[in-house]
Amino acid sequence: DVPNRGWTKGEIVNTFRDIFKTNAFGKKLILIVILDEIDILLDKDGDGILYTLTRTDNVSVLSISNYLDFKNLIKSRVTSSLNDKEIVFPPYGADQLSDILSERAELAFSDGVLNDDVIPLCSAMAAKEEGDARYALDLLKNAGELAFDEDSEKVTSEHVKMAKDRIEHNKVTEIIQTLPLQQQRVLEAILNLTKQDEEISSGKLYEEYKELSKKDAVTYRRIFDFINELELLGIISTNTISRGRGKGRTNIIKLQCNENLLEATLFSI
Repeated sequence: DVPNRGWTKGEIVNTFRDIFKTNAFGKKLILIVILDEIDILLDKDGDGILYTLTRTDNVSVLSISNYLDFKNLIKSRVTSSLNDKEIVFPPYGADQLSDILSERAELAFSDGVLNDDVIPLCSAMAAKEEGDARYALDLLKNAGELAFDEDSEKVTSEHVKMAKDRIEHNKVTEIIQTLPLQQQRVLEAILNLTKQDEEISSGKLYEEYKELSKKDAVTYRRIFDFINELELLGIISTNTISRGRGKGRTNIIKLQCNENLLEATLFSI
């Protein structure tokens, strides 16, 4: 019986061990544990759960991650008993994405509603986004919704292109709205310099940022962290150029999202 206070992790593990030892169901038992996005689990829990599982008899662990280097988060005490076999799945290609979308489209759309070029276009666009199946499905879903809103009898390639714009709009807006205040100020500084048609070096960016932040400004070194984080989010890009002998190298920063969208989002917060 489970007590009112619940079970501790140790009690749960010991219960499984007892079941395996007593062979309670009259057959050899194997517990298969599937850990999806294991890198997030390891980041929060360390490798405590894996340590316990790899030292429990009759337990097999299947871990899934989008990152090839997630095993760097696992200490040697665990990897020694993990005895793992690694299988790498490449990103989906356009043909595979097309198969996925065709299967879903049979369930979601009436016959003849999709123009012949809709699924190939969604697949091709998603293949450019590292073979992201979720993105392909989002494109198809949004294209269908846009066609429905227009009371159109067909979903066309134009609806797919509009869907792409809508998804990118929502993505950029959500990212900007959830950024910390200081990063929003850095973006505002980049926007101001972009509108002035200025070449944006890190030094020039910091001066503009200080004007916006006044006494609340962070250090110049911290700005580099913000630039790296914004680049990882795909909102800006950086390019290191050489100024010639004796003048060193400079980072040039450019916006990678629509100026009007960025301005509207920043000033609506």
